[in-house]
Amino acid sequence: AEISGDGMSHDALVELHGLTVGLYGVTTDEARPAYGLIDSGYRDVSVEASMSLRERGADVVVALTHLDQLADAALLEGDSLQGPDLILGGQHEQFFEDRVNGRWILRGGADATSARVAWVTVSGEGELSIEHELVDLSTGDIPGDLAVEVAVETWWRAFDSSFCGAEVGCLHRYFTESRIPLEGTEDSIRGGESSLGNLVADSLRAAFEDADVGIVNAGALRLNQVVLPGSALTRQFVEETIPYENIAMLVSISGERLLQVLSHSVSEVPSPRFLQVSGIAYSY
Repeated sequence: AEISGDGMSHDALVELHGLTVGLYGVTTDEARPAYGLIDSGYRDVSVEASMSLRERGADVVVALTHLDQLADAALLEGDSLQGPDLILGGQHEQFFEDRVNGRWILRGGADATSARVAWVTVSGEGELSIEHELVDLSTGDIPGDLAVEVAVETWWRAFDSSFCGAEVGCLHRYFTESRIPLEGTEDSIRGGESSLGNLVADSLRAAFEDADVGIVNAGALRLNQVVLPGSALTRQFVEETIPYENIAMLVSISGERLLQVLSHSVSEVPSPRFLQVSGIAYSY
């Protein structure tokens, strides 16, 4: 079965300023959930979607992707009709731009600290041109949007009520504060030792009296930011760092199996399978 929902579509045709823009998405098969099938034939999927949109009247075809750099580039191989005119990508934390066969791959920052703005022009002869700009959103020069601020506050209150129940405001419960920077960005935790990874792995190890080693996969740590020294570590910090309903477990394995686990951890780096550890050290 494929992933589906009322708010989801394989593709869409959108009218913008006199142009018919075809949109489709391609996402990574890095994790294959039990509830759906993600086709990893990215190139084949892209060609099929692009050609279908053009046949249905698209003047411009844009792919919205969540792939790595090489996979994005592969979508632009070959004939210009067999693929998108423009890729707006995600996945990587840092902004990025590249041009393959005359077509752009553009990414903003993953934390909404920057955004890509692209201007697409089609001449009377059907010739396509694209200009783009990276806009820094972290300067504070861009005014806030009252409607968005009200919506965010409403969502927070609803989440607090749902999560805390009778203990209203429990997300603000104070535990301690950071004395050092806690490196929790995807770049820092998915390929090397990080201070946030150490904190979580140490905490897991300390939770069991007989534990010799503590391990946690980097993909379980979702904070994706650096916590500055002096920051309050609250219940909200814990929930944002580990939002999944994970269960801490104590298991007994051999040294040989532990080596296999660590080898798998670094078989593809950076990766969410990368292990943050406590009680052991390793290099790769």
